[in-house]
Amino acid sequence: MGTTAVIKKLQGINALIEGVRSAPTEMPGALNTESLPCALTYPWRAPHSVPFYGGRRTDRQYVVRLYVQPIGQGEGVDEGFQACLPFLDRFADEYHDPANIGPSDGTWQELDLVTDSGVRADLTLHGSGEGQLYWGIEFTVEIKEKKSV
Repeated sequence: MGTTAVIKKLQGINALIEGVRSAPTEMPGALNTESLPCALTYPWRAPHSVPFYGGRRTDRQYVVRLYVQPIGQGEGVDEGFQACLPFLDRFADEYHDPANIGPSDGTWQELDLVTDSGVRADLTLHGSGEGQLYWGIEFTVEIKEKKSV
């Protein structure tokens, strides 16, 4: 199906997770408080030409960054930390749902949750390393797509 279709499908899954306020398919230039927690999906590394009978397979990893709350907002030292904790289980539960592992619409053959970063206090928008820091979590998923040749 391709990278664009995979991102749209992943963002659709992310949007259904309890507590996620936004999961846009177009990359924002900035995050506003009203859209947080916000999930953004980035295509990452992939080996090419993993052979299989009658075609090839791409096993691309995608990084899903969940921006929960800007550092320094809220009351209490660990409010942002506490706000992140429920999402560790919610994302894992959603990504392990059989309907998402191998969706019937053919977007991909298999989805695997590879890792999560745990709670972080150093996320920047698009990982630029500059600007506002956010409490959040990074999830790495691998999407297996078979393509005929």
